[in-house]
Amino acid sequence: MDKNHVIVLEGDRFSMDFSGLEHFQDNQLALSFHYYPTVWHPDLLESSMNREVRRKKIADGLDNLIHIGNQFDCPVFCGEFGYGADCGDSDFTMELLKDTVELMEERKVDWLLWCYKDAHFMSMVSPKQTSEWMRLAREIGNEWTQDIEKEQASRILDLIGEEWFTAITKEERYLLQFRLRACLYVLQQEYILLPKLKRIAVKKILKMPFDFSFENCEVYPELRDLMKAVLL
Repeated sequence: MDKNHVIVLEGDRFSMDFSGLEHFQDNQLALSFHYYPTVWHPDLLESSMNREVRRKKIADGLDNLIHIGNQFDCPVFCGEFGYGADCGDSDFTMELLKDTVELMEERKVDWLLWCYKDAHFMSMVSPKQTSEWMRLAREIGNEWTQDIEKEQASRILDLIGEEWFTAITKEERYLLQFRLRACLYVLQQEYILLPKLKRIAVKKILKMPFDFSFENCEVYPELRDLMKAVLL
């Protein structure tokens, strides 16, 4: 066996469910969880919720995940976490990030922010808004966004519930909409994304990834300043 590397295992359901793992005896294994508490508890995004109550709920979920390290007697760390533009305004998003980072630091949990670079959703660095990449992203966003996708999945579940499964619960609906969105990806790719890409010259498409070069990007200053305050 390779003695120079650690094998990192992740769980199911956003890497937050480790119930399928059995105990193992191997000092080269570590566990990595993702932490997106607002995915499983969307009420955390309600602005009316008291901040300390929200922090307590975030902390409780974090403690449950940290416990898996003791359960399997191995190192555990947060492989990714973050809050996207769909969480609310910038001030509220920074509040969520600050509270979650502080809770992890208090527990001495190593963490990685998701992500360093994306297209103005939840990253610190993104292509300039004037770039060809962002122009295309905005065009696609007129027809396909996470919010549109959620609404489509919800309407499909309404039909399923009305026609065949009237006893479907709120909890079941919430989890099932993720599965339906996976089906929608196929249709979105075929009928929204590919037609738009086919209209763009190949040479232009090959240049577009360079919009992600750092010199062609802009930085989210509030997130940069938060990370500086936490890490320095």
